Amino acid sequence: MTAGVVAALPRATAARLTGTTFFPHLIAAPFKHGLAIAFGASLLMCLIAAAASWRAGGGRAPSEADRPGHAPARPRPLPAPTARSGEISRP
Repeated sequence: MTAGVVAALPRATAARLTGTTFFPHLIAAPFKHGLAIAFGASLLMCLIAAAASWRAGGGRAPSEADRPGHAPARPRPLPAPTARSGEISRP
C-alpha cells in the first residue's frame, strides 16, 4: 500500500491498517493452516518410511568387511612431528 493510498483513507482506518495488530491477525489463520499441512505431510511421510523399513526386514546392509577373504583394514600410523608448534622447521 502506497503512502498516497494511506493518506486518502480516514484516519481511523489508516491507523488500523498500519498498526501492529491488523496484519498479524490477517495472516495468522492461513499460516496456521499451512503449518498443519506441512506437519501432517511430514508425519505421513515418516509413517510410510517406517512401514517400508519394517517391511524390508531387519539387519543391516552388507559391507566390504562381510565379503569372504576380506581382512579388516589397519589404520595408518601418523607421521612423526618435525617441529613444535610455532617453530619453523629447518633442514
